[in-house]
Amino acid sequence: GRLVSIEFVEELKTKLNNKVIEFSYQEDLIDQIWDNRPGISLEKAFLLDIKYAGKSRSEKFEEIRKHLTEISADVLLLTSLDDIAWLFNIRGNDVACNPVVLSYALISKDYVKLYVNNSVLSEEVIKILNNDGVTICSYNDIYDDVKTLNNDVVVYQKNRVNYALSALINAKRLINE
Repeated sequence: GRLVSIEFVEELKTKLNNKVIEFSYQEDLIDQIWDNRPGISLEKAFLLDIKYAGKSRSEKFEEIRKHLTEISADVLLLTSLDDIAWLFNIRGNDVACNPVVLSYALISKDYVKLYVNNSVLSEEVIKILNNDGVTICSYNDIYDDVKTLNNDVVVYQKNRVNYALSALINAKRLINE
């Protein structure tokens, strides 16, 4: 459930509609059979200077907040690593040949939360992000935090948000954008 998108599961359910199939997404079946599975990268992430990023994180956060207001939404849920890398001007080595950091993000009018393995962030990076209004949260805390969005209008991308995460969202309304 953490590896496939909402959109993929919906398409699969449609195609298998006439079959007697139960979708179970809570288990990581690969983890049960893959001996000596490599661990998640612990290489340190780094921040891009504005001269390379073009805009500051704060400017990007304000643009998102303006857009949320325009579409009458409360929270943006980001799960796409490239979008998070761009938004936070952060890069890492968590995926081979792709300079991203394994992470999730929630951005609202009142807060910005980055869910990441804390060990990949140096104290300096944490301090800079905190100064820009970013709260650093443990990577898996996103699964508890999305459960609290029940009175919110949440913007997300069905083709990018994983099914396990989406199953926990009980928002007032979802906007696929």
